[in-house]
Amino acid sequence: MRVPSRLRLLLDRARTSYFVIPGTAGIGAFLFAILTLSIDRGGLPFEVPIPVEKMEDARSLLTTIASTSIGVAATVFSITIVVLSLASSQFGPRLLRNFLKNRSSQVVLGCFVATHVYCLAALRTAGSAWDVPQLTCLVALTLSMIDAAALIYFIHHTAHWVQVDRIIDVVGDSLDEELLRLSATERHYADATEWRPKLGDPSLLVRTPRAGYVQTHDDARLARIAADHDLVIERTVVAGDFVFSGRPLAAVWGEADDDLVQTIQEPFGLGAARSDLQDPWHLLDQLIELALRALSPGINDPTTARTCLDRMANALLSVIARPFPVPRSEDPGGGEDRSGPPRLIATPPDLAALCERAFGEVRRAGESQWMIVRRLEEVLPVLIEEAQDPEVRAVLEAERRALPDAPRRPHAV
Repeated sequence: MRVPSRLRLLLDRARTSYFVIPGTAGIGAFLFAILTLSIDRGGLPFEVPIPVEKMEDARSLLTTIASTSIGVAATVFSITIVVLSLASSQFGPRLLRNFLKNRSSQVVLGCFVATHVYCLAALRTAGSAWDVPQLTCLVALTLSMIDAAALIYFIHHTAHWVQVDRIIDVVGDSLDEELLRLSATERHYADATEWRPKLGDPSLLVRTPRAGYVQTHDDARLARIAADHDLVIERTVVAGDFVFSGRPLAAVWGEADDDLVQTIQEPFGLGAARSDLQDPWHLLDQLIELALRALSPGINDPTTARTCLDRMANALLSVIARPFPVPRSEDPGGGEDRSGPPRLIATPPDLAALCERAFGEVRRAGESQWMIVRRLEEVLPVLIEEAQDPEVRAVLEAERRALPDAPRRPHAV
């Protein structure tokens, strides 16, 4: 089932939020505390293995666990901030998004928040005429042991997560996924370079009310809007483009009022930063940035650059080795029997430019590095052999010809 672009954007923002999982865990812990207190009030049909005899002991136990859990939660948050600062300075600020999407840190923080909220909710019974809440105290002790295990896991996970190979692997997997989605997605538009000269000047330009990066665009929804109102729409931007305030998002052929202009604006999601959704160029830029930082004189780490090169080549190979979906020539919204131009037109993704960006930057930065040149000599022939598009093959052959004939070997230390 196809997920709308706007919903994908909301889900992606939820994944990078440090409020959703801890907040949900806190609410769930509060409700669970009410449940266990209700069971304690009605009497337990079984004997608790760790009994608490006095209400003062129960109050002391819950207070200690509550204060300890929130203190450790603050420590976990501090460690996370330190890791993000180190990652930003060492790997680049654009890679912080991959750390924010890390579910493990969010779950560990949620464990401590849940324990703290649970104990605070249970403390409201202290001093009442009820019997000692045996089950509630047992659950609090269990949660504290879970927190201890979560803390150990968090330290172990963080130590592995900040390794550069792990970061490259995460970005590379995301790049593979987005490129495969791009190559497998059905085209809801026709090629704008073919149809724009036939349509003439548009009757209306749909402009953005604010500036920002295009994070998502829902082509299927645009095609439906065009079909419902007997229009032809050209999407003039792609995910990753920065659009200035008042600049066009789409061109329209047909009659459109102000309400319809707002309807055409809705399938476009704009934000302050680029998103991984529908934008494999952004993920590719992250690997390129890692490689260029590794090849800089201050770091001089060609092994990391070679790893980035391998992941970029692997991701591109999965796309260029298969026929790329061509834009549809029929009407996506009104059926294939409709005569005339299609409802939606746009410029298809340029795989040749993607390949040139991937290998051109690294080749120019690593011309003096024997390891990089030799790896390019090994990778490019494989891609050239598998490429289906003649333009992609021509770009790869140009990159191969631009390699130095005799790479300079590293000096002996």
